[in-house]
Amino acid sequence: MKTLLILSTMLYMTENPSINVAKPTSFNGFAKEVSTHKLLYEEVHTEIYSADKHNKTETKFLDENKKIIASRILDFSNSMISPQYSLEDHRTGAYEAVTNRSGKFLIQYKENRDAETISESITVPDPAVVDGGFNYFVKSKWNQLMQGETVGFNYISTARQEYYRFQLTIDKSSSNRSSNLVLVKMEPTNYFLRALLDPIYITYNKNTRRIVQYSGISNIKDKEGKTQVAVLTYPTVGVRIESKGYRKTEHPTSFKMIELKIYIKSLNVESIDVDKAIKVSEDILCPVWNMIKGNVEVNVSYEIEKA
Repeated sequence: MKTLLILSTMLYMTENPSINVAKPTSFNGFAKEVSTHKLLYEEVHTEIYSADKHNKTETKFLDENKKIIASRILDFSNSMISPQYSLEDHRTGAYEAVTNRSGKFLIQYKENRDAETISESITVPDPAVVDGGFNYFVKSKWNQLMQGETVGFNYISTARQEYYRFQLTIDKSSSNRSSNLVLVKMEPTNYFLRALLDPIYITYNKNTRRIVQYSGISNIKDKEGKTQVAVLTYPTVGVRIESKGYRKTEHPTSFKMIELKIYIKSLNVESIDVDKAIKVSEDILCPVWNMIKGNVEVNVSYEIEKA
């Protein structure tokens, strides 16, 4: 039903260009093992907005059988780069959380359901980045990064209950100027840590500034509670509609036929969903279609591409 409403609304908006397109409220990510490309887990993100402000993201992590293995909450009410953060692994009972108290951060960490919860309060210099707040930090420093500057920040580690200094740079060897993609490299500023830890690479879309791929240590451990390295991809989904009109040759030269071609890229949309959406748009949602029905022939076709 959600897919149906989204597609119907998209059809309606082609007749109403003044309508503002809503920001995406949900998207999926897929984590795969680096060498075998085996699916490790799927991420289902739900973004909650209020008056165009991103207030919260709720994430469910699913295994290959679509069973929820972990849950995460990011609350951006007080800070976009230092959100309130919690993550629970339902398999092992592991739990971690960070609470931002005006620059003082309460860190809670529980290794498994049999372990005690350790709590520590630390002071972190600005800019202090917490988990998913990283993406907003990158966006806030976008221009500096695009100009080739190195950007530093302090990242909070829940397991260590400490913060570490990292730096971001654009990997020029892999970022093609003619491409819409740019590769951001994240690594410790400390020389010895840099020698021990592999860099994390995050690919962004230059136009949307959304993450396309992440390669590095995952915050979701395996079922044994061991750290795993993964490649996460976030497929692009959306709807594009092309229209073509044919006028009568004699006066009045009104339209005699309109063709609509719908291009859909989706993870799970099927033909039956699109057929329902088109019918709802024709019968209920689209006033223009209703007005010209009987006078103008309207032909609708579509293509579905799996993301």
